[in-house]
Amino acid sequence: MAVQGLGLIGQLALRLYLRVGAWPVVGIDPVPLRRKLALAGGAAAALDPAAGPVEAQLREALGGRLPEVCVDATGVAEAVPAAARLVERGGQVVVLGSPRGVAKEVDMYELVHGRSLTLSGAHGSILDARHPLHPDWSHPRALALLARFLASKSLPVGDLVTHDVAPEGLHEAYRLLLERKEESLTARVRWSA
Repeated sequence: MAVQGLGLIGQLALRLYLRVGAWPVVGIDPVPLRRKLALAGGAAAALDPAAGPVEAQLREALGGRLPEVCVDATGVAEAVPAAARLVERGGQVVVLGSPRGVAKEVDMYELVHGRSLTLSGAHGSILDARHPLHPDWSHPRALALLARFLASKSLPVGDLVTHDVAPEGLHEAYRLLLERKEESLTARVRWSA
């Protein structure tokens, strides 16, 4: 499987998929720090889209195949069709990154229907909607599971913190996270000395 977009959401998705047994998991992101963190978190490979066609890189990393699942965690509408091109026929694209905007000039027949892809939205609002396919999932259950993973240290996340800040440094932390992605991923607030 592949995770496209290795910001905090993509890093967590990659590690959660690994935690529940997915293998191999390949990360895709243009930022070197994010690729490094994905590898440290257990990714089999971390690909740079600027290094050449991602499809060819994925095939090389996965022994000639494309993944069956690609999670798009970029939050960019145009990245969803790109993710759909990165899975095998009959594969699944999980839209996790809350894409804003419109993906233009997408041939839905060629890209999705003709290839029998499943396109799944993965927005947290479904957790409390009592969806008929997932009636037992809720925010409290999901958060309890995540807390259990974190408490048992079976979901390592400490290395994802790139900056520690005091509460009065929050403004600077947000600026850093927005403007300097090559050196920042997550800021942890230290509430006491």
